[in-house]
Amino acid sequence: MRRLHRLLGAAIACGALTVAGAGTGPAHALDDELWINAPYETVLPGADADGSARERSLDVSVSRDVADGRVPAGQLTVDVSEIAGFARVSWPANCEPASETRAVCAFPEMPAGTDSVRAATFGLRALPGADVGSSGQVRYSATAGDLTSHAGETRVGVGNGPDLGLSEEPTSGTSGRAP
Repeated sequence: MRRLHRLLGAAIACGALTVAGAGTGPAHALDDELWINAPYETVLPGADADGSARERSLDVSVSRDVADGRVPAGQLTVDVSEIAGFARVSWPANCEPASETRAVCAFPEMPAGTDSVRAATFGLRALPGADVGSSGQVRYSATAGDLTSHAGETRVGVGNGPDLGLSEEPTSGTSGRAP
C-alpha cells in the first residue's frame, strides 16, 4: 500500500510539473497564411424550355491570418473542369482564361490592417440540356508574394424547381437587425 501511495504521489508531482511548465516553452509568432473564401455549394437552375438559364454569381475572396504588414497583389487560379460538361462560366475582366476550363484572376494587394480582398466574381449558368442532378467541384488556389493558399472548392449542381438561392449581403457595419 505504501508503494502505491509513493507511485501515485510521483505521478501527481510529474503531472503538476508538466502543467506548470506548459506555458514556459518558446513563443512562436503566428505565421501569415492565405485562405480561399467561397461558397461551399451552389445550385444552378436548369435551363428553360427555350434553352435559356438564369445565371448565378460566385463571389470568391482571399483572406489572411495576420493583418500586420502588407501582402502584395496576387493571383487566384480557378479550375472549372469538373463542371464544364453541364455549366458555362462568364469570367470577369480581372480573369484571364488559360484554357477552356481554367483561368487566372489578378487580385489587389492587402495593405496593413486589411485581412481580405475580393479576388473574383464570376457567373455560372447551366447549359441547355444539362441533366438535373449533375454536380462537380470548382477548385481554387491563390498566391501572393511568397504566400500560397490552402486549396478551396465549391460544389456546383443543377436543380429544378423554384429559385431559392440565397446570397450574402455586403456588410455595412450595421447589426443586421431590422429598424
